[in-house]
Amino acid sequence: MKKFEKNIIDNNIIDVFKFNNSVKKFLKETKEKNYSLFATGVTPHINYLLTAATFNQNDSFVFYVAPNQYKAHLAYDCFCTICGYDNINLYVADEQLAVEAAVTSNELKFERLNTIKSIIENKKKIIVTHTTAFLKPLLSYESLKKGVINLKTNSEFEIQDIVKKLIKIGYKRVATTYEVGQFSVRGEVIDVFPCCSDRPIRINFDFDTIETIKYFNYQTQFTEEKIEQFNVMPVNEIIIWDDLEKIKDDLKSIEENKNNEIIENDFIDYENFGATEKLIKYIKYIDTKACSISEYVSEKIVFYEDIKKQSEAYDAAIGDIYNFYSGKYPFKNIEMQIYFDFYSYDYNVKKKIFLGAKDESLKGIEVMGIYGFDGYKVINYQNDFKMFSSDLKEKKFTVIALRNKEKIKLVADILDNNEIDYIITDGFNINFSKVNILLSQNAISFGIASLIEVITEDEIFKQAKSDRVKYRSVKEKTSN
Repeated sequence: MKKFEKNIIDNNIIDVFKFNNSVKKFLKETKEKNYSLFATGVTPHINYLLTAATFNQNDSFVFYVAPNQYKAHLAYDCFCTICGYDNINLYVADEQLAVEAAVTSNELKFERLNTIKSIIENKKKIIVTHTTAFLKPLLSYESLKKGVINLKTNSEFEIQDIVKKLIKIGYKRVATTYEVGQFSVRGEVIDVFPCCSDRPIRINFDFDTIETIKYFNYQTQFTEEKIEQFNVMPVNEIIIWDDLEKIKDDLKSIEENKNNEIIENDFIDYENFGATEKLIKYIKYIDTKACSISEYVSEKIVFYEDIKKQSEAYDAAIGDIYNFYSGKYPFKNIEMQIYFDFYSYDYNVKKKIFLGAKDESLKGIEVMGIYGFDGYKVINYQNDFKMFSSDLKEKKFTVIALRNKEKIKLVADILDNNEIDYIITDGFNINFSKVNILLSQNAISFGIASLIEVITEDEIFKQAKSDRVKYRSVKEKTSN
């Protein structure tokens, strides 16, 4: 078979995706100051590629809002493949009924705090979330940022001031630090295992001056490399800055409240066990400036996946809350204490894109432009090389994007054996009349009718079950 032999280079799958004129027009629109767009005829992979391409060309945070936690995880895995793990944050939350049952995930909480850390440090990311997490109230940006301890060598701190603040933001004092959320004090040395860090740090003082900050191995307790500064994030999303007894008294004095016992028990759990999750229903009383995660970011672009399903997910969550709390919490509109109103979800979003398969999924929402992609999901061949080869002969234009050179050789052999003409090329020299094979370590599949189909090794070969992309909260056991 005729082949184009050359040094094989790695290609960014986004560059291949951007060959499409509709994609080019869409991306041009996302450079405008304000817009509300609808991308129709999309698939999940086209959704992710549109989001990733938009992120690459704009100097701002990008939110990707999925209808539920499951789809948020699927999106997160794909975004990590396309853009790299370090460019993605996951912001997902347990349902409120799980919170009341005390079966919440510390891993997810630490993922959310890691997202907040990226925002505070202004590290632009794609933030993958879902409807109820996106609408979950938080402390105001100022209140949460107040909980960050900014440590720098040669700066002055009272050791006891750091100890008090660590306790205030959720850390527990122990004899030896070996888990996230712990700290210990020995003379002029403070060990802390910060949230959003894979290693603990050791702070050495010379009286009231920080002399050194070093990472250390929590198993051997030996110090490792020296660092000049470190931002210690809170362990909890809710920090009580004001007088706790006054907050409780204010809650108990609400006119329609007739159930002080539940309020008292929730705050006892907080004081004794550091359990802040149940306080979410009081957050608008704890902080009158409470807001959603999107309000932490001034310059942002928000992608909404399937707004109809998001509406359904929100209504179901509100119904569950209303039924669960009915007769237990006599506050008016308890469901609106736990989530912001979905139907005014975009009031502070000036740049937004709705993603859907059908026009009618945008009922009641005004948009400035509609972009059609006529996308389809690529067939999963799973080692059926006969069907794979037969389909290639019928297709107008195909790119086979593979993640290593061994797979390129294997696919080339398959095509040779089936007498299929192909070219091994790069993303900027694609031959539209042949099957193109290229190396792309960030490849995902997509199809746009009558234009292009990209197939990856995930569709060609039978895949062994793979591990999920790891959370940043690296330790399974935590102290909270």
